[in-house]
Amino acid sequence: MSELTPDDLALVLEVVSTVGQAQGRDAFLKAALRGVVALCPCLVATINEVDPVEQRVAFWAEPETFPIPDGVAERFAELAPQHPLVAHMTNTGDGSARRISDFLSIEEFHETPLYREVYAPMGVEFQLAISLPAPRPIVLGIVCNRADRDFSERDLAVMNALRPHFAQAW
Repeated sequence: MSELTPDDLALVLEVVSTVGQAQGRDAFLKAALRGVVALCPCLVATINEVDPVEQRVAFWAEPETFPIPDGVAERFAELAPQHPLVAHMTNTGDGSARRISDFLSIEEFHETPLYREVYAPMGVEFQLAISLPAPRPIVLGIVCNRADRDFSERDLAVMNALRPHFAQAW
């Protein structure tokens, strides 16, 4: 596990403070997403509320203008039970930071309908997520997506440092 630098910890505390002062759901969503992007630069960060049983998904993105191709959200909802991070969080209740690459090689990921029908159209190759407490079977995830490189041990440590504070603020 990577140790965070004093600069990383200062940024984490700044994000925690901002999120902790958020009044209401929308303010929380914006503050949390902006904080995640500041600490783990990525193509797009999302907060996803996934119900894999009902095949329903709601999401919020930063940047808000990130283009989501038509039909991708619906297809994600259908394929959510096959998503390695959603499955891990659903099966174990463990919401700590995980990458898709913790479960699948890039070649294995590229072979999945999830990649071909959801992530490839968005240009997403790598993903990191944490989850917050939610009533089962719902998975409430905060997700970072990248096109160019996988997430580091430092990125995992940052998200794990944020997670309990986000859970409390939520």
